[in-house]
Amino acid sequence: MKDAPALAILSMSLVLSGCVTIAPPTTPPAMAPCTIAGPLTGTWTDARMTSLGPAWVRLDLQDNCAFTYRIQLLWMRITEHGVYKTVGGHLVLTRRTSTTTWPYDRVGRELRLTEAQNETYVMTRSGR
Repeated sequence: MKDAPALAILSMSLVLSGCVTIAPPTTPPAMAPCTIAGPLTGTWTDARMTSLGPAWVRLDLQDNCAFTYRIQLLWMRITEHGVYKTVGGHLVLTRRTSTTTWPYDRVGRELRLTEAQNETYVMTRSGR
């Protein structure tokens, strides 16, 4: 029981130290300007057969570097959001926890994405 006041003081100092920032606050780094491969900006669609059945795919590449990738299956929908860029003939999609890089080729109203080895899909531009 003699150590109770010392333990109480130690416990309080540990609890209170959790509320104090040791490192000085930092400002986030400046964002680089959005550089877009203009010919890719727009909505691209495709219908394909997957191992889970037919799928309808929509890729929206916005002029502010944001993207939405949506795959609609018969019984579920998968939607991803993030930012994109192009690097040397590759479309790079960055989400909060992952990045995907696909080689691409654009011919007229078609966007050919190689999503995996021996898996190239032809997406068609909607609108424009």
